[in-house]
Amino acid sequence: MTLTGGWITKNILITVKAYPTPSQTYGEAVCTAGITEDGKWIRLYPVQFRDLPFHLRFKKYQWIKGRIRKSSDYRPESYKVDHDSLKPLQVLDTKDKWQKRKEIVLPLLVDSLEKLESSRAEINTSLGIIKPKKIVDFFWEQVEDEWSQEQKGALSNIQMSLFDIRKTQEYSKLGLEKIPYKFYYHFYCDDKECKGHKLQILDWELGEAYRSWNYPKDTLLQKIKEKYFEEFTTKKEVYLYLGTLFELHRFGTFSIIGLFYPPK
Repeated sequence: MTLTGGWITKNILITVKAYPTPSQTYGEAVCTAGITEDGKWIRLYPVQFRDLPFHLRFKKYQWIKGRIRKSSDYRPESYKVDHDSLKPLQVLDTKDKWQKRKEIVLPLLVDSLEKLESSRAEINTSLGIIKPKKIVDFFWEQVEDEWSQEQKGALSNIQMSLFDIRKTQEYSKLGLEKIPYKFYYHFYCDDKECKGHKLQILDWELGEAYRSWNYPKDTLLQKIKEKYFEEFTTKKEVYLYLGTLFELHRFGTFSIIGLFYPPK
């Protein structure tokens, strides 16, 4: 770790990339979370991931090196990142049932969402990982199939501003597709106080599945459920990365921002 002008240089294992969203301030941004080499949660926002040159577009479970500093976001894990400092490093492999990944991730395991909610109330925690006792359903609800006018404006502004400065660089970005569904898990924790939870899943992989799998819509939704419910609950040890959205943090509302699913 080094300090330069208020910036800290750290190595971070990327564990979470949420689906990109329009931002009035940043145009298009991704909420990214990971674990520092000293075993602490960290949230990097904004990461303008699709604006990065291809060789800097890091993968999940890849160590990266970069300069960070505490953001104005009052959640303790939230930091800004200097995009120009990013350096992708080693990707942790999946050998021995994800053993290398487990060694980094599972020491941060929390017993239940109820315990994580208590931690938020006591020390403002906004990130965590749990292992649900039972996932009972995976379902979806239909939402608007287009971005709002405000969101379209944000995306248009950033694309126009990037055209001139990136046109001679290694850069390619299609328009950000709106996913017209919200996906959820219904699950129970191993906690006597648990009455069940229905949380939205914001993981990039799920959005990419909807966007890129080549099936008719009704078949596509069922294929996604086959993977994320039937396959995962029978063949995987499913853990849920949980995080709060900035505007909902004070209410203690968590979402599923990613999945950790080594084989059984």
